[in-house]
Amino acid sequence: MLTLRPSPARIEAATTKNGGAVLPYPSHFSEMSAMKPLRLIATLLCFWYALAGGAVAAVTEIRTAAQTDSEPKFVRTVVNGSTSVSGMCIDIFHAIEKIDPELKFVGDQEWEPPARIDAHIFYGKKDVGCGLVKNKYRDGRFVILEPAMFTFRYALAVRADDDVAISSWDDVIRLGHDNVVLAVQGMGPSKQLEDIAGLRLDTGSGSIQQNFEKLLAHRGRFVYFRAPGLVYLLHEFCVQDKIKILPTTMNTLPLYMLVGKHVAPPTIERLRLALAKLKDNGELDRIQKRWENFGVDHPPACAKH
Repeated sequence: MLTLRPSPARIEAATTKNGGAVLPYPSHFSEMSAMKPLRLIATLLCFWYALAGGAVAAVTEIRTAAQTDSEPKFVRTVVNGSTSVSGMCIDIFHAIEKIDPELKFVGDQEWEPPARIDAHIFYGKKDVGCGLVKNKYRDGRFVILEPAMFTFRYALAVRADDDVAISSWDDVIRLGHDNVVLAVQGMGPSKQLEDIAGLRLDTGSGSIQQNFEKLLAHRGRFVYFRAPGLVYLLHEFCVQDKIKILPTTMNTLPLYMLVGKHVAPPTIERLRLALAKLKDNGELDRIQKRWENFGVDHPPACAKH
């Protein structure tokens, strides 16, 4: 019979690792000899795994949420009657988990408006937000990870019968009283517009659908929104024949991962390193390219809301 004799140092290390619990060696081997063969083998395997220093790595859960009205960052998907969330951010979460398997994103199938996501991260109820704008409001409240996750173009939409021509914000301001720009409440890009002197801004609506309705009711002249995803939303809310997108790019913004200051520094560093690797190996660019024509190539069927 083969006799297994670990070194005294190994036994002491394993005993210490197991909180001082007595391991089944050597005095307990006589009791083990009476065990059934399979049970004996299982016990020996567990024993030697402990001596070898093996342990199951702890998974760090990263709490987040899917942002409403954020296509293509987060997209409501229905497959075989089952609803889930897909999109650019989901792809990036999965890519980070592949690079660092000890990180696990949770909550990404639950929808929240942007203002609530900011508040939940600030108060420690969530850990990260995906694809958010860096601004003076967020700079002091969150940790903003470099590099940027992706870049979005922002444009203006108007009523289909509006022949206005816009090439800059100065053109909008010169329109006088009929120049109200509708933007979604709590969105980072909306907050940036507040710094443009003379721009009449309405951020009272909590969704893009409400801004479409206000535009068609002549309660504003423009809707400001990111270009990727806007075509999709026009079709989703059945207004693609009533609202058109102006060709001018009004802004191009890098979007970042925001992390709460309550998150442990080692975890923040692991997230930063994972994003850096995804940028260096081209995966962030591939994910953006995969989704950049979202809504143009495959617009949703118009469904009345």
